[in-house]
Amino acid sequence: MGALFAVGSGLMTYMSGQQQAASYDAQAQAQEQNAAIAERNRQTAADQAARQQQEARQRYNLLQGQNTAALAAGGLESGSGLGLAFGRANANAFERDSRTINENLANIDLNYRQNIYNAQAAAANYRSAAKMTKKIGLLGGIMTTAQGLFSSSLGGKASKGTDNFSLDPYDLTNASRGKSMTFGFYNNKRQGF
Repeated sequence: MGALFAVGSGLMTYMSGQQQAASYDAQAQAQEQNAAIAERNRQTAADQAARQQQEARQRYNLLQGQNTAALAAGGLESGSGLGLAFGRANANAFERDSRTINENLANIDLNYRQNIYNAQAAAANYRSAAKMTKKIGLLGGIMTTAQGLFSSSLGGKASKGTDNFSLDPYDLTNASRGKSMTFGFYNNKRQGF
C-alpha cells in the first residue's frame, strides 16, 4: 500500500510540474501573439505615414496650382518676386509636414520594435521556464516516489533512530532517552562555569 501511495505522490508531483509548464507555454504563446500584433501595428503605421506623405504632396501641388492661378488672374507671372515667395512658403510647409510625418513614424516604429523585442524576450523566458519546470517536475516526481518507496521499505518508520528534541533554547530534552540538558544562567553558575 505504501509503495502505491509513493508512486501516486510521485505522479502527482510530476503532473503538477507539467501543468505549470503548460501555463508557461500558454504565456509564451500569448507573448508571441503580442509580438505579431505589434509587428502588424508597425506596418499599419508605416502605411498610414505613406498616405500622409502622399496627402502632403497633393496639398503642395494643389497650393502651387492655386498660387499660379491667382497670380495669373492678377496679371503676375509665377516667376515674379511674389510668385517665388508663394512657392518658397509652399515648399517650406511641405517639407515641415514631411519631416513631422517621418519623425512621428520613426518614433512609432521604435516603440513597436521595442514592444516586439520585449514580447519575444518574454516568450523566450517563459519557454525556458517551461522547459526547466518540466525537468524539475520529473525530478521531483522521481524523488517523491523514491522517498516514499524508501520510507515504505522501512515499514513506515522513517524516523527510526532519530531523537526528538525540544526547541526551547533553555531546556533541550532528549525525550527518547529521558535526559535533560538545561542551559541557563543558574545551571552554569551551579556547575561553576
